[in-house]
Amino acid sequence: MDNFERLWGQETAIRVERLRTPYSHSSVRIHTLRQSPAQAQALLASELGREVELCPFLPDVLRIRNNGPDVRTPQSTAVLVDIPCAEAVLRGADVFVPGVLASTCACEG
Repeated sequence: MDNFERLWGQETAIRVERLRTPYSHSSVRIHTLRQSPAQAQALLASELGREVELCPFLPDVLRIRNNGPDVRTPQSTAVLVDIPCAEAVLRGADVFVPGVLASTCACEG
């Protein structure tokens, strides 16, 4: 991030760092005609094994505590992907061969 801050400024570097940090909660909206919020809360808590709480501001929304953030060690390899692949990765997908444009080394897997 030091190079990024030097190139784009401290304010932009702070914003990018915040975007890289995962949210502490995920939100789920409940269809209250089919299930009460308390029933959905108990079901999700038992299925996920995580803390599930009712949102204090929205009566039909549950908040699920995330386990992260996952700490990952930086790798020495870099992979350049096309735009559709990059957008899919930002939504949580894995990288597949058709989206790879270049790599710094021979990758296996």
